Amino acid sequence: MDVMDLRRNIMLNEPHIATSTGNPVSFNTDMKGLMNQVKAEFSPVQSGTGDPSPENVRPITGWNGVTVNHSGKNMANIDSNKIITVTIGSNNRSAILTGIKNCTVTISASIKTEDDFPLGNINVGKYSNGSVSSSSIQTIAQSNGYTYTRKIVLSENQELAITYGANNSSNFSASLAKCNIQIELGETESTYEAYTGTTIPVTFPAQGKNLLDPATLAHGSINESGNEAVNSARVRGGFIPVVPGKTYTVSATGFIALMHLYDANKASISGNMLGTDRTMPENAAFARCLFRNSENTDIVPSDITDAIFAEGSTAQPYEPYTNTIYGGYVDLTAGELVVTHKLFTMDENISTPSLSRIDPRRFDISIESWGITTASNCDMFTQVGGLSTLPFGSYMIWKGSSLVIFDSD
Repeated sequence: MDVMDLRRNIMLNEPHIATSTGNPVSFNTDMKGLMNQVKAEFSPVQSGTGDPSPENVRPITGWNGVTVNHSGKNMANIDSNKIITVTIGSNNRSAILTGIKNCTVTISASIKTEDDFPLGNINVGKYSNGSVSSSSIQTIAQSNGYTYTRKIVLSENQELAITYGANNSSNFSASLAKCNIQIELGETESTYEAYTGTTIPVTFPAQGKNLLDPATLAHGSINESGNEAVNSARVRGGFIPVVPGKTYTVSATGFIALMHLYDANKASISGNMLGTDRTMPENAAFARCLFRNSENTDIVPSDITDAIFAEGSTAQPYEPYTNTIYGGYVDLTAGELVVTHKLFTMDENISTPSLSRIDPRRFDISIESWGITTASNCDMFTQVGGLSTLPFGSYMIWKGSSLVIFDSD
């Protein structure tokens, strides 16, 4: 997942709102009043510039997940388990991507123990499109023990990378362990502080009809007690949130589909049941799916290609699972994800000769802002008020606004 720009709003009792934009963002917390709320916002991604039009199509894409890192001034969250290979010029080199973009940072290094030097040079550079620019490489620690402080200015498309002088993850990991590295916002080096921080992964819920994420399918069974069990003739899914009183069905072409229900603590409240027309009891909070074939022979997760878990008393037509969210914010104080942007899709052309001709039987509300998605057959133009035509396509609808639909005659 790409790292997105985050905006934090700190709301104080006074009341007061302090806002900073970028990735990462920094706040001086020496402000009067008690902190009520911290938000990390993310907005729809729209390529290109200028107003959308048939001549200037600007695709809108969303996000499938967010990770929020909260730390002190030192942002060097260096994990040797995340070493990858990148291209620098014509050479392959070991590297760690920091997730830091669109800001100015100062990077400094020091040797932890006298005469215990890195096995090779440790450098920093700008990563973009699968490679690190060779012209951006700057050394922060050498194998002879010399260390340096560097400043790097990153654009929104450039990510700070820590690189090694060879393609050797073991030596890179050992060299990193010999150094104290500090990454801080701004152009001034300050006294070293060890990295202290937390990572907050935010899971996006399903946004379409299909609630079963195929990425959660795994080889094995679920026994009658609701526990995972080894069985080469079974494939099981992950925990899916359900609503008491609603009816759900799970199906997959060519397979017998079952479901197992759990309470809010993920304790079993049912055995394995055929997954058709199941109304959730009042203590149900999650369901897990289980699949087998009629011959009871070995299967693997990749055999399940069109599984769907959805509301309804009968098997629903398959549609892919999607958890794309176009905009919202993570409320770090409440631990909640709040969705603020929805996507509205037109399935036919609608002409509107005049905004004054509102049919009272239809919705009397308007588009606040919208653009074009990556779907095909979408020639769009932007108009806030005074809308004349709405072609087929997908429109971005902000929370609290919607679409005006008129008769075409």
